[in-house]
Amino acid sequence: MSKYEIDIKIKDFNIAYEKYTNLINNNPEIEKPKFINDFKDADFENKEVKNFKETKIYFLRIVRRKGEKGGEKEYGCIDILTHIYFL
Repeated sequence: MSKYEIDIKIKDFNIAYEKYTNLINNNPEIEKPKFINDFKDADFENKEVKNFKETKIYFLRIVRRKGEKGGEKEYGCIDILTHIYFL
């Protein structure tokens, strides 16, 4: 490799490093994760509940497959409010 090629490689590296550094420095600070106990004093009362017209709650869930696909022990299940329901 010639001196000219090395200079080009160094310039390319410096440009790439500068772009990388700018990306890293512009990232927001990572927030502390929240846990359920962080909300123990929170007021979750729905002030708009008097405007609801429906009397039911519908849970939309994805059915997950457990067991070997197509096998005898294959089954589906859904998770609703930390309860597992087998289908």
